[in-house]
Amino acid sequence: MKRLREAGIVAGVFGSPLLPGITDNEEALDGMARRAAAVGASFFAAHPLFLKPCSRPTYLSFVREHFPALQADYAKRFANADFAGREYRERLAKMVERACRRYGLGKRSSDALLTRNEEGAGKRPTLGVGATARQQRLFA
Repeated sequence: MKRLREAGIVAGVFGSPLLPGITDNEEALDGMARRAAAVGASFFAAHPLFLKPCSRPTYLSFVREHFPALQADYAKRFANADFAGREYRERLAKMVERACRRYGLGKRSSDALLTRNEEGAGKRPTLGVGATARQQRLFA
């Protein structure tokens, strides 16, 4: 992260997925955001766990083995849905936003993928007619 940021490249940390009852709390998010800021991240983002049918048995086996007290919550939470409910998503988004504010981290957005012109405004790189793009090396 430090080398990317020192090279002027927008780079951040994704603390996803947030695991219900494990990493979906203020303390865990604060720790992730604090560590992201400490290494110079441009942004921090995190989203709730979703469990598709193909991954559900494996993940629920992990919960059963390592977090047995959470089994009932997971069974209820993912009984009829693969994705987190709106209220839960919104609550997590607010916690992530507070952690980002606390440590001066930006939000991830499509702007993070744009280059910057002299005025600092986002601008997509352009190529002249017949020109071909050349891959840039990040590290020597």
